[in-house]
Amino acid sequence: MALMDCPECATRVSDKATSCPSCGYPIAKPATVAPTRPIFYSDAAPLAPSPTTVTVSKSRGVYIILGLLFGGWGFHNFYAGYNVAGAIKLVIFGIAFVLDASTRFYSGFSVVALVIFAVWALIEVISVKADAGGNAMT
Repeated sequence: MALMDCPECATRVSDKATSCPSCGYPIAKPATVAPTRPIFYSDAAPLAPSPTTVTVSKSRGVYIILGLLFGGWGFHNFYAGYNVAGAIKLVIFGIAFVLDASTRFYSGFSVVALVIFAVWALIEVISVKADAGGNAMT
């Protein structure tokens, strides 16, 4: 407990007293912290708008044309976002082409690979209805 001087009569008064016992002068209370009230959404700062993601659907017609013309090389897979399948087709056909070109006699590795991948592409053109993101092709 601390003592302070009364501003009116200079008597020593407790800091916890509400008024001076000698003259009755009100003693100022130390500032108290106001109780906090809950923040409601209307009181808060406005939230930043969430970013909007725009997805462009792939064309099924373009997918079919790429599959029929360049399906053996996997171009339609790259178009639809199936990059691993497209890369597998492209790399295997490239290896088959290099093996075919490195021999003195034509062995037909690249033709066999192209036929297998063309059949695979035809099956994909018929069965695949959505791109790699799950969005339906229109």
